Amino acid sequence: MKQKALFVMVLLATVMMVAGCHKENVETVTPVVGNERDITYTVAEQTTTVHLKSDAEFDALLDRFCTFAQEGSAVTFYNANRGNKGVAAKDVATYSTTNREEMIRWMRQMEEAGKTVTITYDPNTGTWNGMAYINIPEPSDPNYDSTATSLVLQFKVDFLTHQLEGYHFDTIRGYRNMADTIPFSMQYCPPGDFGWVKLLYGPTGDTLFAGDIIWMGCGAIEYPAAYDTDFHEVYTMIEVPFPGTERFYLVGNSLDEFAHNHTNSVSDSLCRSLWNSIAYKDVFEPWTNTNAHIGIYLYAPSAGPGDPADRDYILFMERPL
Repeated sequence: MKQKALFVMVLLATVMMVAGCHKENVETVTPVVGNERDITYTVAEQTTTVHLKSDAEFDALLDRFCTFAQEGSAVTFYNANRGNKGVAAKDVATYSTTNREEMIRWMRQMEEAGKTVTITYDPNTGTWNGMAYINIPEPSDPNYDSTATSLVLQFKVDFLTHQLEGYHFDTIRGYRNMADTIPFSMQYCPPGDFGWVKLLYGPTGDTLFAGDIIWMGCGAIEYPAAYDTDFHEVYTMIEVPFPGTERFYLVGNSLDEFAHNHTNSVSDSLCRSLWNSIAYKDVFEPWTNTNAHIGIYLYAPSAGPGDPADRDYILFMERPL
């Protein structure tokens, strides 16, 4: 009876949802997850698997999970299509919030990253608490290695002036990248009014970059939450040689997709200018003698004509630790 009641409540919640920029409209490159899902969840020691045909149905179910937690039941769920419940974790992510919509958003992000999620609720503080296990990858891929660790460095560079504005590090665990480029997975919701873009480290689902895109407005970078600006010029008598345009590559064809009338190629002059903006900074010095290829992503927070002054180049590099 409880399961039947749950199905009815999920369907009612789905009918009442207002259409907006849901992920049915997402144009996904190398998708992490499709719109249809088979979600297996456990509540009060009862396990159920439901087939969801859209993101609206998934959001409605996540809303119900928040209610179950408020009623005193811990909820654990995962995407059954992944073939790996992620019960044995190689890393754990946690999140706490008093905002129901923020909790739903976090659960959605964790599921998209291939994780098993458990949520509880603390009535004394009115806080939802989440814990997400990163799934152990399929052993058939030899690049998955629990001992592997790499560092992804990204620079934020002004689109017009090519001045360095900040940097950020992400540590990637569990995957040994043997390629010259970063294995990005790109998700994109076109801005009918409000949209977004997200760049993931494909094999592990780690978020490397996320930002809003607003039609006739201006969005903002959501991840990283902030860039470190504590960098200095390195004064050296030795010139840091330009590695050549072959060491640069586009991420998601962003120059063509967002720049409007900008060439969809990495020109020698652009690469040299971007290289000069980072080559003599102390934070980049350990990377100058590596063969790390540099990914270029052009983030345009406004769609339509927009203001070029709002745009930024995001440069990505990876090296093993």
